[in-house]
Parts: sequence; C-alpha cells; structure tokens
Amino acid sequence: MKRFASLLTAVVIALAGMSTLSAGEKAAAGSSTVKGWIVDEYCGAKNANAAGTQCAKDCIKKGAKAVLAADGKTYNLSNQKLATTLAGQEVEVTGTIDKDGMISVEKIVPVETKSQG
Repeated sequence: MKRFASLLTAVVIALAGMSTLSAGEKAAAGSSTVKGWIVDEYCGAKNANAAGTQCAKDCIKKGAKAVLAADGKTYNLSNQKLATTLAGQEVEVTGTIDKDGMISVEKIVPVETKSQG
C-alpha cells in the first residue's frame, strides 16, 4: 500500500509539473494583435471588405462561425458571441494564437475609419 501511495504521489507531482510548464509556455508566447475583418467561415476572405458586410451577417445568422480574415489567413475565434456582433467590420483582435490558427480572444475592437474631408 505504501508503494502505491508513493507511486500515486510521484504521478501527481509529475502531472502538476507538466501543467505548470504548459502554462508557462502559453504565457511566454504572449498576446498578439491582428487587424482584419470579421467574416463568416462559409465565404471567408471574399467578404473582407465593406461590400461583404451583409453577406457575412446573413451567413452567420444561418449558422456559419465568425472568423477573422487578415493578411491572407483566416483565424478561428474563441469568443463567437462578441465576434458575431462585429460581423462585417474591420477590427483589431488581441489574444493568443495557437498553432491551429485559433485566437483565444482577449478583446476585439472595431477599427475607426477616418472620415473624408
């Protein structure tokens, strides 16, 4: 029984160390800010402009996920509730980007357009 308890303790310590290492790696990666357009996953980058706003909104209402089209790439977004409210808008998304292209969203802010005049 003592051997089992010792083995169990060693496993728990090893797992705790691995999760701490993983959390440290995420923190080291830090946040990034990416500027692009909130579009729908169906039509993607072709809606990454003011003319695609209504299409992006319609597709999202039909069940498409909101994604960020930026720099020739499409990023999935962890905060769908916030992203869908900004569908069809140019935005800056701040968060951590994982290897699969998912942005763990910290914030999304619309880009202010400069008025002509």
